[in-house]
Amino acid sequence: VWQQRSLANAFTLRAALIAIVSTLMVAIISLAVIYRIEQVTLKERIEEKAQHLAERVEGRIDLVEGTVLDLAKSALVATALLDSRGRDAYVVPFFENFRFPIVASSGLALCDLNGNRLAAMHSSLSDCHANSPLFKRVLAEGRTLRELTPLPSGHLAWTIYQEVVFPYTGTVEGVLVAQIDLHEVLRPVLDDLDLQSVALVLADGSAVLARAQAEENPDETLVTVRTRLFRGQSDVLPLPVDAIVEDQVPLFRHKLLPLLLVYAIGSLFLVLAVVAWMRRTARHAVAPLAELTQVAQRIAET
Repeated sequence: VWQQRSLANAFTLRAALIAIVSTLMVAIISLAVIYRIEQVTLKERIEEKAQHLAERVEGRIDLVEGTVLDLAKSALVATALLDSRGRDAYVVPFFENFRFPIVASSGLALCDLNGNRLAAMHSSLSDCHANSPLFKRVLAEGRTLRELTPLPSGHLAWTIYQEVVFPYTGTVEGVLVAQIDLHEVLRPVLDDLDLQSVALVLADGSAVLARAQAEENPDETLVTVRTRLFRGQSDVLPLPVDAIVEDQVPLFRHKLLPLLLVYAIGSLFLVLAVVAWMRRTARHAVAPLAELTQVAQRIAET
């Protein structure tokens, strides 16, 4: 056979086999490393988006709660609870035209001790929720409370009960009740962060509170990451809530074919170069031995 015809051919064949095996091992290790790095990078990127989602939701809620707290402390609201004649003149129009600085359905109502609505935004979400146990607790405890309440649309609202204290007596004389639609808080985030799905769920996974979802791409796989909302501020949450993001990433097999093609072409050039170099080297190395063999054959023939 070919490798038995000369030592140079035998050396060349062994060098080619070593080059092929080495190239295959390098290719396998490289692909494994590339896959691992890509997975870690994608995970970190989606975890960052999950944190952005939590910060966005927390920011909207904090903005609404801060606005409600400022209103509760204002002389306009405190005086309106006791001045029924002046209330109709200046407080009612103020509330009717009031808007929170967020892009989401919201409502705000000023309620007396009996749960009667004295003034409110023009919104279906402006409700005193006087039958809620939290309404009565705010009057008794004099502190901000929160809960999740269902809306007619099927969405859930983040509902804030803020006590209104009359400054001269220090007593609670009414309650400001604000609501924001959680689904409409999530929807802009879906597009801003370029995600497949965003959701707020109970931390134990027993219920989805709000969700916004884009169209799925069958050629991509979903990666899911969750993070706790208001981490380290358990008093803010009516229930432990997690923010969840789902992002679609291209399947690795779609990237595998181009990588294999590059490795195959590179390996072919490497093997050809090794074979050419080894054959040339082997010929030079065995040339003296071949001459000695020819001389020995001539001597033996004579």
